[in-house]
Amino acid sequence: MRIATKISSLFILLALLVGSFTVAPAAPSVPWQSKVDPWVIETASEGRTEFLVFLSEQADLSGASALSTKLEKGTYVMQKLTEVANRTQSPVIASLKAQGAQYQSFWVANMIWVSGDMSLMQTLAERNDVAHIYANPKVKADIPDLTAGVDSPASPAAIEWNILKVKAPDVW
Repeated sequence: MRIATKISSLFILLALLVGSFTVAPAAPSVPWQSKVDPWVIETASEGRTEFLVFLSEQADLSGASALSTKLEKGTYVMQKLTEVANRTQSPVIASLKAQGAQYQSFWVANMIWVSGDMSLMQTLAERNDVAHIYANPKVKADIPDLTAGVDSPASPAAIEWNILKVKAPDVW
């Protein structure tokens, strides 16, 4: 009788232990829109746009501090950055190629420039290996027309200070 009591106590204890380990619900997935800059969503809804796909995994460069020379550190950093970019960008690039998208890979920041529409942008944002999609708007700069003649309003009225500083007029 004593053995039966011990066995039943063991089963009760086992049932209590199993019952106490409930499976935690999966973490709520982040909506894909939260991984995308609003400008990208806005412009992609109008058609094609450019954006930067920043990948989740970034190279750990902390080992460079233990190296002694600048050459060793530079080599280490470049090897780590390119290794991580090659490994993590490959699946994304394969997907972009399959969809016929324009892209350009950047290994320094482990990101990819992409030209695409809303569907492509959403597909990329839904990937677990994509951390964020950043805007890449075209910015118009007011650059003076350097091909204009000397009498043009775009040409400077006087010799710039830096030209005088290096004594270029003496050489002329």
